[in-house]
Amino acid sequence: MKNYLKKLCLFVAAFFVFVTLFAGCSGTKTQTDSSGEVKKSDTQEQKEQVKEVVYKLGYFSNQYDSTYQKAIEGIEKAVPGVKMELVFYPTDKDYWDNLPAHIAAGTAPDLAAMTNEKHMDFISNGLILPIDESLVDLSALYPKAVDAWKYEGKLYGIPLTAQPEAFIINMDMWKEAGLTDLPETLEDVREAARVLTKGDVKGLCINNHEFHLTQYALAFGGGWGYGETIDTPENARALQFLIDMYREGLAVTPKEVGLGWDGEVFAKGLCAMTTGGTWYVATLAEMAPDMNYKMIPLPKGDTYGSTLHSIAIVVLKTAKDPEIASKIAAYLVRDEAQEVAMKDAGAPPSSVVMSESYFENNPTVKDLKPVLDYAQPFAYPKEGQKFTEALIKEFDEAIYTKDSTKSGADIVKNVQALFK
Repeated sequence: MKNYLKKLCLFVAAFFVFVTLFAGCSGTKTQTDSSGEVKKSDTQEQKEQVKEVVYKLGYFSNQYDSTYQKAIEGIEKAVPGVKMELVFYPTDKDYWDNLPAHIAAGTAPDLAAMTNEKHMDFISNGLILPIDESLVDLSALYPKAVDAWKYEGKLYGIPLTAQPEAFIINMDMWKEAGLTDLPETLEDVREAARVLTKGDVKGLCINNHEFHLTQYALAFGGGWGYGETIDTPENARALQFLIDMYREGLAVTPKEVGLGWDGEVFAKGLCAMTTGGTWYVATLAEMAPDMNYKMIPLPKGDTYGSTLHSIAIVVLKTAKDPEIASKIAAYLVRDEAQEVAMKDAGAPPSSVVMSESYFENNPTVKDLKPVLDYAQPFAYPKEGQKFTEALIKEFDEAIYTKDSTKSGADIVKNVQALFK
């Protein structure tokens, strides 16, 4: 019995020695440095170290610098293994002119903040990738804002902003002219313009730009239908309304007074009414701080019509991993980023809850809230640049060419012929 116990003790002792030696040879041992602090082994550090991949976001307009700085904060925790950098394009022209070439060369960012006015060229050429909706939660966003970024059933951007179009009236001029009730129809606009036009001041500014022409097309029940419905009576009537206003001497364009856009014409008091958007708030605060003005939905032609101007985060063809990029895009439009866009850029948010707060706390734009319920996408053809160049060329010929007889019907017929 004694021999048996002796052998058992020797066996147990040998076992503990073996375990100790095995642990000493293991790669998971801890070490101490000269200060006595515990150091992790190389194996542990390799396991715990997550390799960061840099994803880049391209954008233009320094109005949104703070928005995108806020947007990328915390991305390392939200999407592990990702680090974000911003790529700034100095002007919108630099952005739109150079981004396609950068994508083709493989040097473009992974994602971009893009507006829904010129995105169709990118979609049709495969430069923007569709986003898998199963990867993102869109439930908190305005459906119309989401729809603005859909084409043929696919989602091509996650909206950050949802900016309704506006009709802006100089109330100082309005009251001075003895006018009272605000216009409810475009015929009311024509009649008011006849009263407001005096000397160098015209009743209406018509910016001969696709954005503004589209508002009137929608107000007459028309629209471009992604190139399928350009030549329609509704679109013809809309353009004819503008042509007649100009030929009657009731309207002015930015070009003929040497200015860059409608906001400058309005701020300088060269017109009393214009189409525009919520971005006028910042423009007029800077250029005409003492002006009293009113923003209302565009008065109706045959119906109420308007576009929804939206900035969204899109996934470019150059994205390292489209699924990860989609998750990044969803993170970048969170409430904290939208709040900064509201505060610093005056941009209405795409979030339903935040939008309610935006309109409640901004009396200048509160009358535009109903527009969000009927606003539509721009619906330009896939070859957007080709369309806008043709539309503007035809419209300019109608208003600038002396004794021109070109009609709205002629314009839509000629432009439609390019897309058959």
